[in-house]
Order: sequence, then structure tokens, then C-alpha cells
Amino acid sequence: MALVVQALGRGGSCRLDGGWVVFWRLCDVRIVEEGDRRGLVFWLGAGAYRRVSGLTSARLGLGSMQGQCPISCWIMLNMSEDFCKELVKMCNSKGMVFCQTASIRIRSVRPDRIDQALLDVFKESTSLKSPLQLLIIILPDQTGSYGKIKRICETELGIVSQCCQPKQAARFSNQYFENLALKINVKVGGRNTVLDDVIQRKIPRVSDYPTIIFGADVTHPQPEEYSCSSIAVVVASMDWPEVTKYRGIVSAQPPREEIIQDLYKTVQDPQKGVVHSGMIRELLVAFFNSTGQKPYRIIFYRDGVSEGQFSQVLFYEVDAIRKACASLQEGYMPRVTFIVVQKRHHTRLFPTDRNQTDRSGNIQAVPPAYYAHLAAFRARYYVEDETSDSGSTGGQKAKDRNFKVRPLPIIKDNVKEVMFYC
Repeated sequence: MALVVQALGRGGSCRLDGGWVVFWRLCDVRIVEEGDRRGLVFWLGAGAYRRVSGLTSARLGLGSMQGQCPISCWIMLNMSEDFCKELVKMCNSKGMVFCQTASIRIRSVRPDRIDQALLDVFKESTSLKSPLQLLIIILPDQTGSYGKIKRICETELGIVSQCCQPKQAARFSNQYFENLALKINVKVGGRNTVLDDVIQRKIPRVSDYPTIIFGADVTHPQPEEYSCSSIAVVVASMDWPEVTKYRGIVSAQPPREEIIQDLYKTVQDPQKGVVHSGMIRELLVAFFNSTGQKPYRIIFYRDGVSEGQFSQVLFYEVDAIRKACASLQEGYMPRVTFIVVQKRHHTRLFPTDRNQTDRSGNIQAVPPAYYAHLAAFRARYYVEDETSDSGSTGGQKAKDRNFKVRPLPIIKDNVKEVMFYC
């Protein structure tokens, strides 16, 4: 395989032979010519590299197509100076622009004082010249603080956070620092990967016209937990044609309810009259604000639907999508492709190319559906600080099916702007 990549911005050009690519802090890249094999091209920095032929052959690839996402205002809690230096060094070596020193001095936090510590850090950050972009914290205990930290940071203070397990952090493993760097990059608005076909505008049904891709899922409490809400999540791509950044919205609804209730809704306001709202409408508006274009096509991946509910979910949710579009502009009816994603089936799919699988030889999950699942699991922490491994809350197990659904706390706008749930 031979491939020539030309830098359009700062940097240089290089030739790819044997499937490996090396860039030096490129602002933008395009394909000049390619061989017969197709694969992936990644935006890297500072001499980082990744194999072009598949997602699974390397781990790194940080940066953003629009340029770097500099992290100039950040804080660390419960970390040693050595851990801090190694993490910053790893992030910078992979193309991120990460300020060498924290904006506020590193401090230790006791598990029983985590609430006050987060509030103190937030108050102190308000005096800084730039808004706080990231909080990195080694958990003060193994399990008891994660949910509380996420709930406080994302719904009360508006802080994007990255938590580290104490056992993993103590090992000082390069693998662990690399994984943290990947998570941090998307949480501050960067991209880890971009498809080769995206660059060349060759993805069918996506590259030709502005397209938004949705992922949706509903997670339910355990069968005996009648007083716990189900949680619906919708994520949607905010960048076209790259389709790599997904904004997420969460909503609570009655337990065991499979149809997403808040896709589209109207409220009668005494002064304004009929007010249109809903998850689809909000995400469509966010897409327009981000790209400056209305979606010509909608691709909707729906996870978690049993076969007996196919027709019911299809009828209600496609209708909600249509109504949300029509509420934005009269006659606005983009094409809609509604795809149900199933895991519990007996169909076995075998890839013809090992480069298109993960390390176990399995076909990759659909990213939008996977992101929706991650966001749904995160939202459980907003109801209860801790959840079981199944993602259900430990709420009261009274058989009261008529309880009122408690709305989820509102995620702060600056947190919703990035993929905080990764």
C-alpha cells in the first residue's frame, strides 16, 4: 500500500508505506492519492502514528480536525506530582496541547469530604482568567465516590471530569496513561479517529448531503424495582461530514416503558402559546448551530427494542421525529432511515477482513448506539450515586406502579457540548 498525505496547514507531508502514517502536528489533512486498500486515517500530532488499515492495530491518535484543543485551565485532585507529570507528558506526546502545570494546586481529598472539595475547587476556579476545562481526580476510594463526583460535576457545577481508579493509577503504566489520554481528548472536544472515506466524501448516504446520525437507547431498572424510573437517552452527531462528535440528552420516564416519551413534546404556555420542545428538536437545533446547515438526511439507530415492540416503537418514534422536524420549519421533512440495533439474536456475522474487527475478531458495535448506552448508564448516577453492575439503581422496592417520575437533574450546557459520558 502506498498513500500520499498532504498537509494543508502547519506541518509537512509524508508517504504511507506498509500501512503506517506519521504526521507532525497538522492542522488539516487531505488524501492526495491512495492504493487499493481502504482503511482509516487519523489526525495525530507530535510524531504519533497509527495503522491505517483498521481501528484495532494501534491505540493512539489524538487531535482535532479543526486544529488542537488546547487545555490551559485544568485541576487535579488526589494525585502525586509524578503522576501529574506523566499524564501531561503522554497527552502532549500524542498531539494534545496540554498546559504543563495545573491552574490550582494539587490537593488531597477524603472520601467523606468529596462534596465540599468539589465545591471549593469550583469556587476557586471562578477567579481564574479562563473557564475550567477539566478536572482529573484519583478516586479517594475504590467505588464509593464515582457516582457522586459525576453527578455533582455534571449537573451542579458544570465541570468536565476524568476519574482514575486508585489501583490502576498506582501502577504508572504507559497503557493506562494512553487510555486516559484518549478519554480526555474527546472530553475536551477533540477527535481520536476520522474515517478515510470521510475525507474523500465517499460514505454512501452520509457524505453527499448534510446528515445527522442519532443513537437512542432505554435502560430499565431491575424487574423487582418498581419505584425506579427507566432512563431514555438520545445522542446525535454534531459535526458533518466527520460524524465523530456526539451530543447526548437524557430523560427519565415510567419504569419498563420502552417507547421514548420525550422525543417530541409540546407545552401550552399562557403567554407564548404552544411551545415546541423535545430531545430530537434540541439536537437538530444544536446540529444547525454547530454546522450552519439543516440535516438533509436523518439516520436513527435505535437500541434495546424487543421484536414484539418493533411496530409500536417504529410508529411512535418516527412520527415524533417527523413532528420535531416540522416544528422547526414548515415543510421541513428530511429523509429518515430508522434502524433497530439488536444484540439478542441468533444471526452470526463473520467479517471477510480481519482488519475490520476488534482484537477478539468481533465486528465493532455501532458507535451511536454504544454512546447512547454509555450515556444511559451515566444518567443512573444522577438518580442514585451508586448503581449495580446491571445499571439499575438501588431504589425502594415497593410495588407502587403509580409513582410520579422524578425528572433527572439538568446537565450543564458546557458539559453537554462534549462527549462527557465516555
